[in-house]
Amino acid sequence: MVAEFELELRTDRLHLIAATGAISRLAASDRDGLAKVLNACVPSDWPPELLADHLDEFATTLEQKPDQVGLHMWFWIRDDGVGDRVLIGNGGGGGKVDDRGALAIGYAVLDAFQKLGYATEAMSVITGWMQRQPDVRILTADTCPHLKPSIRVMEKLGMTYEGAGPEAGTIRYVRTIG
Repeated sequence: MVAEFELELRTDRLHLIAATGAISRLAASDRDGLAKVLNACVPSDWPPELLADHLDEFATTLEQKPDQVGLHMWFWIRDDGVGDRVLIGNGGGGGKVDDRGALAIGYAVLDAFQKLGYATEAMSVITGWMQRQPDVRILTADTCPHLKPSIRVMEKLGMTYEGAGPEAGTIRYVRTIG
């Protein structure tokens, strides 16, 4: 059985599924249910550390604002057509486009799948979708200066260093759309 999702994107190696309230709720509380809906193995180290504390928040927000599907988290499933489908990471936007048209983005990849180009591949397609949304004019991303792989992803997405981030010890990258 192939599930139908509200919004999905594909690359050669990935099936990207936009989080809905229902899928986010499963991610927060029901690993087996999430695996069934995504038709993918959900590794024991899911969710990535950066995501774990925010799953309930994503679920609640998307349950209350279903029109924001796509502007929040996307589930990344490795699906190269050869092996098993595996949930390897997540990423997307913060959902809120501010009065300047800025949307914050972020991403996380499970340790076993890091440094294999998945973050760049997924976020290139997701940010491509985001930049076609009428209210999005700027993408922002924050990281720590020592997270060189994360900085490389931002640079490959066409983002440039802006300066200090909003939290102590962070830096911000930006990309203007259009």
